[in-house]
Amino acid sequence: MRAVRGLGGEFEEYFGIKRIDWTGVEVKDGNPAMLTAVANSPGYFGYVALPYYLKGGVSVKAVNVAYNESYDYYSPSVESIVMWARSWAENPTPWPEQLGYIGKGYFACRFIYYVTNGYPSLDSLVDKYLSFVLSSEGQGVVKSVGYVSLLDVGFMPMPFEWN
Repeated sequence: MRAVRGLGGEFEEYFGIKRIDWTGVEVKDGNPAMLTAVANSPGYFGYVALPYYLKGGVSVKAVNVAYNESYDYYSPSVESIVMWARSWAENPTPWPEQLGYIGKGYFACRFIYYVTNGYPSLDSLVDKYLSFVLSSEGQGVVKSVGYVSLLDVGFMPMPFEWN
């Protein structure tokens, strides 16, 4: 059995939209295609990465989200995602019904993980790449292209050892 989370899993978990209910859903290949489809098709909605939404160029509107009517609504922005991520870091839990922090910030976002098949060999290309990504310089690149960096959230990338 293979577990797949990804975007479909995010919709199921956070919005209660089960894949079995996806009759008539169009799948677009990538953020630019999704933005174009939504902009050109009344009644469409999509899910794109923050930098693609923020850079503009296509006339679409973001959906403000709130966990329920007891919470404030938030628009997608670096600041509102940082607020969510910081409150998640204080109380990490994978289950929506336990998400007391979910009312703080824009929660319709997700962390992105790198995975490897075992520990990379010391000084291998994978080791060097992951070390760069987690460095202050690498996190500066993350921020420069519009994503939320670990530094924005207050996580301090540091040298690490695989073993």
